[in-house]
Amino acid sequence: MRILGIDPGLTATGWGLIEREGNSLRFRDCGTVCVPQTLPLSQRLARLLECLSGIVSLCSPDEVALEAVFLGNNPRSAFALGQARTVALLATVGRPCVEYAPRTVKRAISTSGAIDKQQTRLMMARLFSESRKSLDKASEHAIDALAVATCHALNPASKNLQKISQEISQKISIAKPTTTSAAKEEAAATTRERVL
Repeated sequence: MRILGIDPGLTATGWGLIEREGNSLRFRDCGTVCVPQTLPLSQRLARLLECLSGIVSLCSPDEVALEAVFLGNNPRSAFALGQARTVALLATVGRPCVEYAPRTVKRAISTSGAIDKQQTRLMMARLFSESRKSLDKASEHAIDALAVATCHALNPASKNLQKISQEISQKISIAKPTTTSAAKEEAAATTRERVL
């Protein structure tokens, strides 16, 4: 199973792809989407959506894990993070997606929920030791995204998420109503009336 972790941010959004086979985890790739702060907000969000959608398409994950927005004391920063989070959710539409609080992620990869960025990097390097060179070059945002993906992979509930998602998709596709030609003609006539 391929899991894409995303650490949303308006200026820099980290992403990390891992693969879970049974009880083993393997590093696949990671990176950071950087959007220039000089662009107007709408263009920054559009560029972030375009880049993340491309990454999701390229990585083709089975599941996605997002780091939840940490509110802190600055409402403006929280609002900006919320916008980046929304863009990340839009980029992953159609795939099972779960959010994890920062403390939950830290607790999953260490014995403490209070490790810092350097300790997170060390834990990821230890876990994915065969890819240490790639991880040494990775940004803090990419490392955080890998930690989120790892948290999801280690979460017992995530092992059933894909199965449940597939069952729901099958039920939805079975329940789709068939559209008769009369209904199609009526919809077309209504559309023409609105245009006129």
